[in-house]
Amino acid sequence: MNLHVQFLRPSNALGTLRGDGWEFSTSGIHYQRSPSNIPSLQRIEPESETWIFAKHADVPDEIAARKRLDHLNLLTSGSIRIDFQDF
Repeated sequence: MNLHVQFLRPSNALGTLRGDGWEFSTSGIHYQRSPSNIPSLQRIEPESETWIFAKHADVPDEIAARKRLDHLNLLTSGSIRIDFQDF
């Protein structure tokens, strides 16, 4: 399961996802556990058109992703927009 995530306002959503084991990419190809290894992730501005890709090894489908994000209080957060991609 892949997620597209857009940051809508300043928050700790990226850190929360990272702490939960999500891996990140700005291209959808190379995922890294630590966003600090991806220079463009350090410069994401809230309310920009920038989307990042995220995936988690223990999340096989949208139902599992929604449960995990709900547990993190991110599923209905107004600080991020999430698009679920099954590819």
